[in-house]
Amino acid sequence: MTNALWLDSLDIGPVEDDGRRRTFSATCNVVPEHCPKCGNTAIYRHGTETNRFMDTPAFNREVFIRVAVQRYRCRAPECKATFAQPLPDMDDRRQMTRRCVEYIAAQGIQQTYSAVARQVGVHEKTVREICNGDFEARMKARQIKPVLLLGIDELTLAGCSRGISEGRRRRMC
Repeated sequence: MTNALWLDSLDIGPVEDDGRRRTFSATCNVVPEHCPKCGNTAIYRHGTETNRFMDTPAFNREVFIRVAVQRYRCRAPECKATFAQPLPDMDDRRQMTRRCVEYIAAQGIQQTYSAVARQVGVHEKTVREICNGDFEARMKARQIKPVLLLGIDELTLAGCSRGISEGRRRRMC
């Protein structure tokens, strides 16, 4: 079943709206089947913690999701690992949804990083890191070598000045 956020792994609760940002309360409906450390299936609930995640902006508002994450503990005597419930729709490295990371990467091509940061409600450095990481991944996937030196000059043709450029890959020492 699809919810108001279109994130199938979350069950949405009450929504708070202060005119500038909209905050959704949610719980995750994905239950782990085994311990990620040792693989033992004997696990039990071990409290909850609430995490706040950024989502893509909607209706000219910043969107946050407050998720009550269930913690678990392994019963295996040699393991006793404590781990959190998996959140498949959230980015592993940042406190935001995967689609928010994708949105920032796409918008970073069209707009300035500062404009995207203001729109989403994050720091400009976060936008820069996401966009630069996305760009590097695209470069590796396509195996394109970037232009390291770009020369721009002018040339007069038919009485009119025209700009010319030459890009070449050089090794800089």
